[in-house]
Amino acid sequence: MRRSARLRRRITSFFFSKFPDEYCEENLWKIFSKYGKVWGIFIAKRKDKWRNIYGFVRFIDVNNVA
Repeated sequence: MRRSARLRRRITSFFFSKFPDEYCEENLWKIFSKYGKVWGIFIAKRKDKWRNIYGFVRFIDVNNVA
């Protein structure tokens, strides 16, 4: 199995929305780090159809999402 495929299996992505406009990646990184090892954060440049900002946070080695 290729290394990148093994890494992808260890990554879990979560969608998030409705956070303050002034929050940046650094703010969100600090918040999400409380819940696990953050691998990356993506904040969409456009808003959803309800005009909310949204994004995705990727965690590595998630064991339990309950």
